[in-house]
Amino acid sequence: MSYSKVPKSRLGPLNIGSADIGTAGLPASILSAGSATSGQALIFNGTAYVPTSVPSFTTFVDAEIPSGTKNSTNVTYTLAGTPTPASSLQLYVGGLLMSPGSVGDYTITDATITMAVAPGANDAIYAYYRI
Repeated sequence: MSYSKVPKSRLGPLNIGSADIGTAGLPASILSAGSATSGQALIFNGTAYVPTSVPSFTTFVDAEIPSGTKNSTNVTYTLAGTPTPASSLQLYVGGLLMSPGSVGDYTITDATITMAVAPGANDAIYAYYRI
């Protein structure tokens, strides 16, 4: 294998052997692929760089207070967002972590929480989840 020195003063695209090296050391084929749009990245598929959708990032919701009346009789509360997945919801009532499911402390459908037992008027309710 042979190496050739490139002067530091050399700026712009370089051609080393059969590889075209573009700005910042990226192959020129990346720099010329202008068809990627917002939310896409150029991914090498083995022969070429192609625009590929990038999955959105997970958002975490911390210490949300669900809407609903706390009066020792209301069992239905609503979150601002829908937990995705539903199992990501951690619900605290009065400082205690509630158990999900039909035999647990609450169920969740979309953004609606149905409690098995109505929280008291002074119970703090906090929800933590991913959307």
